[in-house]
Amino acid sequence: ASLTRLESETLIARNGDLYFFLTDEERDIGREIKNTIVPSGAEERELGKLLFEDMLGDHRKHTYSVTKRDFSFNRLCDDYPVGHKLEGNLEVAFTSPLGDSYADYSDDARCILYTSAEEGRVLIRLPDDKNLGRELRTYLQTESYVKTKHTGSLPETTKRILRDRTDDNRTRRSRIVENLKSLLVDASYFSSGNKLDVGGTDPKSALGEALEYLIQNAYPKMGFIEHLHPNAK
Repeated sequence: ASLTRLESETLIARNGDLYFFLTDEERDIGREIKNTIVPSGAEERELGKLLFEDMLGDHRKHTYSVTKRDFSFNRLCDDYPVGHKLEGNLEVAFTSPLGDSYADYSDDARCILYTSAEEGRVLIRLPDDKNLGRELRTYLQTESYVKTKHTGSLPETTKRILRDRTDDNRTRRSRIVENLKSLLVDASYFSSGNKLDVGGTDPKSALGEALEYLIQNAYPKMGFIEHLHPNAK
């Protein structure tokens, strides 16, 4: 509790589980970073990029195992699109503790009802993690602050502090990614009015299983196809 209070007063800095006492100039820069405004939706969009690009390999389509046909899908994180959103595509949507509507999805029954009404969507609910929002906001504030500083005319001590903050932020990003890997292992998957039991700890495989289930239920008559055209689109 004492460390948290000292950190809130910008008397110390935290990087993971390590705390550091700050010089006067470091405290001033720390306060400026804390006061850096993060635009609305920036945290959710950055989280979406981390999930879909870093965790899931930036995939935008799934090859259905039965017909070998590719199905493109839109990507969302807390209702913010990641990349272009095209009408008629399937959807893969994350809901996270950062989102305003996260509490609405805390109950499995609500998620089941939602995916029953929203056909063509896989909903992935991340576990509630209080550190995720704090770390992500600090990461974005630090990145934005450092980019606005033109180091050419700054004193050497200030340049060093900015370099240290940049290095800390690089470590912070890696820590966020590792945390997301753990959260995805415990994430809940929903589709077509059901909570899915996806196996394994690999996020890509889990999403693949969920999309297989979604396509099978969204297009139940696909099994009637006996012969596939080699150039089918």
